[in-house]
Amino acid sequence: MHSLSIPSQAPETIVGTKSPAWVRWLQTMLASLLFMGALTLLVFVVFGVAPLFMGLHPFVVLSGSMEPTIHTGSIVLSQTTTPTELQAGDVIAFNPRAEAALPVVHRIVTIEERNGTRYATTRGDANTDEDAEIALSSAVLKVNGSIPFVGYAVYYAAQPLGTLLLIWIPATLLVVLWLTDRVKAWRARHTKYAAA
Repeated sequence: MHSLSIPSQAPETIVGTKSPAWVRWLQTMLASLLFMGALTLLVFVVFGVAPLFMGLHPFVVLSGSMEPTIHTGSIVLSQTTTPTELQAGDVIAFNPRAEAALPVVHRIVTIEERNGTRYATTRGDANTDEDAEIALSSAVLKVNGSIPFVGYAVYYAAQPLGTLLLIWIPATLLVVLWLTDRVKAWRARHTKYAAA
């Protein structure tokens, strides 16, 4: 028959110190900010970068000229096509001027060919006036669809302030939280050995 031996000493326990309430609150807030930053970064990567690998060109719509078809803050996904495949009613993305920072996303109202070049007149669905006629290049971006409201996060994350708030500050907070945990563990070990 086997006998059970009882240890003569109780097992050693690590003596820890409970953090004050304000420290726990701060840690919760930092973790929440870090989560929000990571989530926004994920949205940026999924909707802003991933479509490029599928041959799509994502654009953020910052005006309401295509309401209610395409909402302000949407991401539109466009694909390169030839001018001969376009017809009235198609939505395209184009730069009306060479210095334009963002492309215009409007619907083709009329399209015609003159001297071997196709010309289109466009208008936003919410606008009453047509845009100036444009000559369609050999490769035109035709809009295939849109994802509402996600563009706000993508646009914000691409700005310098957004990059600071959504990438650098959360990364710094992550390092601070990691260092805080390491210091707590070191103090707990130090307290245990000091008590021994």
